[in-house]
Amino acid sequence: MLLPYNVDRPARQIPYVTYVLMAINIFVFFVTVFISNVNLPADRVQGKAGIESVLKDRVKVRAAMKELLSQLRSRGLSISTESSDDATIDEMVDSMQPKARKFLAAQVAARENTEEGYDLYWKIKNSDATYVMEPHYSALDVFAYRPGDSSVIGKIVGLFGSMFLHGSLDHIIGNMLFLWVFGRAIEDALGPRVYLGAYLLCGIAATLLYHIMTMQFSPDAMQVPSFGASGAIMGVLGLFAPRFYRTPVRAYFMPVFLVASVIVSGMLYYLTHDVGISSFLAIFVTGGILYAYRHNLPWAIRKYPAAWFIGAWIGYSDLYPAIHALTWGKGTDTGDGTAHWAHIGGFFFGMMYAVLIGAHKEGKHEFMLEDAEKAYNLGDMIGAVSYSQNVLEREPGNPNAYEIMGKAWMKQSREEEALDNLEISIDNYLRIGEREKAAAAYLMTLEKYPLFILKSESQLAIGNQLAKECNFKAAAENLIKIPYTFPDAKEGEVALLRGAQLYFQHMNEPQKALQLLQYFWQKYPESQWMPQVERTWKMAQHQIEQDAQEKARIAAEEQAAAAESSVSSAPQRVRAVAPSVELEPVRPGNSKK
Repeated sequence: MLLPYNVDRPARQIPYVTYVLMAINIFVFFVTVFISNVNLPADRVQGKAGIESVLKDRVKVRAAMKELLSQLRSRGLSISTESSDDATIDEMVDSMQPKARKFLAAQVAARENTEEGYDLYWKIKNSDATYVMEPHYSALDVFAYRPGDSSVIGKIVGLFGSMFLHGSLDHIIGNMLFLWVFGRAIEDALGPRVYLGAYLLCGIAATLLYHIMTMQFSPDAMQVPSFGASGAIMGVLGLFAPRFYRTPVRAYFMPVFLVASVIVSGMLYYLTHDVGISSFLAIFVTGGILYAYRHNLPWAIRKYPAAWFIGAWIGYSDLYPAIHALTWGKGTDTGDGTAHWAHIGGFFFGMMYAVLIGAHKEGKHEFMLEDAEKAYNLGDMIGAVSYSQNVLEREPGNPNAYEIMGKAWMKQSREEEALDNLEISIDNYLRIGEREKAAAAYLMTLEKYPLFILKSESQLAIGNQLAKECNFKAAAENLIKIPYTFPDAKEGEVALLRGAQLYFQHMNEPQKALQLLQYFWQKYPESQWMPQVERTWKMAQHQIEQDAQEKARIAAEEQAAAAESSVSSAPQRVRAVAPSVELEPVRPGNSKK
């Protein structure tokens, strides 16, 4: 088996809903565990008394023993006797060791399939425990879902409450791992509200299918409580499979993980002297070690397409055992305590929901864009253009598709088509707020076409983004293009002032800043930004004077040192003011008009 730990589809925004759902599940689990440990002293007393009380009912004990013996024989295990008569069974029960008597008593109590029976089962099972890491039976009684519950309110409470209950530490760890791996990408794709609604609906659908299958095939289990977030989380996998069917899922090879966990657990046992704690810590330590060295352990970690991985997981973990139990006449009881039909219901409802909202089409569209990028990287420019055009037929303003087409035309030296598509790409990146991608596309275009320039408002946005990224030289050079190329553009004032400030504040070129400010003074004498221009002018002049004084001081010190050492050398003349830098007017660079 494989244990997933991540997907190659990082979320573009913080998945708050996924994190909140995880936090609620973890909080509820530890609250129920706390209740268990608070009530444990009294429960231990009642559990020990319950062992002997249960074993006195020989009719129920014999029935439970016959079932256990039958299960042992069906699994090919040899037992000391082949006889199942009442006298022989009574002798076996009387000769049992205390641990075996406790186990048998717990099984007898669980066979009652009633609240009282489950209550007694929990107390007997934990009658010797010093602490427990599972929820208290009282929480399960109130919030778990029972198909046979006669109360409508009880069923409604169980329908939602059961989604946040977990029966053990490994139960919640497994569920939260799957929710973290697959939930983040789905929330990012669907949006928080749709994702939350889909999650809850999948959980409800999972419980309803479990109810139907239990009522139809296992009516004697109608009072068995059902709980866990697994149904809703399998619904998340059902949403993920059609939406991100080609997205790679990263997974540990389970045998390697288990062997490593056992080794680490053995080492931790010498420190903790507690099997439960050492096993719990070993899971995280092993996972952390394998993740840290994942690039050096190709035999321990694999990548699989999401559709293949999820299909194999649901088939092996749920469909096979659930159908096998039905065909062998066991109803819905697979013997592992897992509500497989709830998992199946959540998964298939999630898939149907994804189809209804068109998520599978969005996935196909997204991967078409990946195909375009792949074709470009492989040198297939015609394929890159074709895939990009298919994307644009469905989403006319997609900036990624325009960028790929622009790069493809650039590779083929078709300047007009390249510049047209790249300019549209940059404008659309800016329109949807992806300024980093816009700036990156602009710089890439500028390398090939140094005279390339955008519309004045786009050029200003790109300049500001480059300054935000601390690429001050590129930001200043591209900002000051605006007033020279578009003399009447309203963005010229801000761009020229911002460019001068960048040269002075971040590039230590006060002389160039003064030259730009002088041009600003001449071009925009009535500008509202004139106070800032005057302030920057004074600071730049002061900086130039300081630089000149420093140069003069250094020159004087050098002359004095030369005179003291009687070394004959011609003194160096120091200029007090940096030479003026002539700034050529910038002309439009692209061939588009």
